[in-house]
Amino acid sequence: MATPKVLVDYNWSADGVGKIGLVPKIKLPDFTKVMEEYQAGGMAAAIEIFMGMIELQTMTVTLAEPDPQVLKLFKFTNGAEKQFTFRSALAGRGSAEGFVVRCQAQLKSFSMEEIERKKPSTCDFELSLVTYKLERNGEVLFDIDAEGGTLIVDGVDLRSDINGLIGN
Repeated sequence: MATPKVLVDYNWSADGVGKIGLVPKIKLPDFTKVMEEYQAGGMAAAIEIFMGMIELQTMTVTLAEPDPQVLKLFKFTNGAEKQFTFRSALAGRGSAEGFVVRCQAQLKSFSMEEIERKKPSTCDFELSLVTYKLERNGEVLFDIDAEGGTLIVDGVDLRSDINGLIGN
């Protein structure tokens, strides 16, 4: 019987500044391929065709306080995205492994939750991602650059033929 490795600890940094102890939770992006339904003469059923891209990616980070350094990142827009990094340790059977997410993003929105005496005043930050790289134990599993047109999964660029044909 195999037991899963468990995320035992993590750190999140915004524009190079670590936030140890300030980030109770992070919602990493969901990934969905853009697909179109297709059916033509002679086909018994419709199929979906991959359109060479993925849907827009966002990440939500909850901070235990309305952190001024992160709030100030709201001023940066397209072309001035900042670096955000999520580093974690997975432990269980065998030795611990690293799980790292790096992205370039801009702060899309923030919302300050209810402010209540003797409780953390949490603040949710939504990041709109331009690049995204996911590594597990040093192996790059995903490397996505929306503006650069790359969509690399397990070392294979799903757009390399397309980019070659359009001169990208």
